[in-house]
Amino acid sequence: KMLLLLQAAAERMVGYWERRLSVFGPEYCYLPFTLEGALQRDVVALERGVFQVLGTDVSNRGVLLFDCGPHDWTMYSVHSMLRVLWYFMEACADLSNDKVTISLVANQKNAILGNFSRKFALYAYESERRYLPIRANGGHICYPNVVFRNVIAPVVKIMIGRRHRLMLQFHHGLQKDVLSRLQDFGISKEIVPYDLGGDLKLDVVAWLEKRRALDL
Repeated sequence: KMLLLLQAAAERMVGYWERRLSVFGPEYCYLPFTLEGALQRDVVALERGVFQVLGTDVSNRGVLLFDCGPHDWTMYSVHSMLRVLWYFMEACADLSNDKVTISLVANQKNAILGNFSRKFALYAYESERRYLPIRANGGHICYPNVVFRNVIAPVVKIMIGRRHRLMLQFHHGLQKDVLSRLQDFGISKEIVPYDLGGDLKLDVVAWLEKRRALDL
């Protein structure tokens, strides 16, 4: 059994570097995984605030925000946003006790059909499932609107496996009900964004500048 686990880990590591070469290209692939290194050309996608780190839940897992509101595919490529996702997933996992597992909170309040890219969704799913040394163990879709429920969610559910389908939770209704549901899953109001009724006011540009100052 140990041999099989080691083999699976080795295959995942090889797959990671093959995928990183494909996503980052040979010029940037082997640079340090920092804002001034491998992410230096992705400023626009980084500063949109589509992905942001919220903090940790009661189990000391990092919690990552996916906010559809600022999303605009005319401003960056699928690969650029995928690189940004990898960066934020790693920053989020660094907050977790085990440095591996994270939870996702998705703000679907202002989602429109144009936000959705099947290609990006597939790349993101495959990244977590097959390549990255990071695992999502919770997905919280907040305020899913009609577009998401009737168009996007059915497509996503077809694409993803049973483990990911089971971990998805949909939170809608009154603001207090959504906050209560998140609290039930260990995500306190203190780390829920202001836009979702929580206490956390986000400033992605300031967050990125602090990371740059630390050469992260």
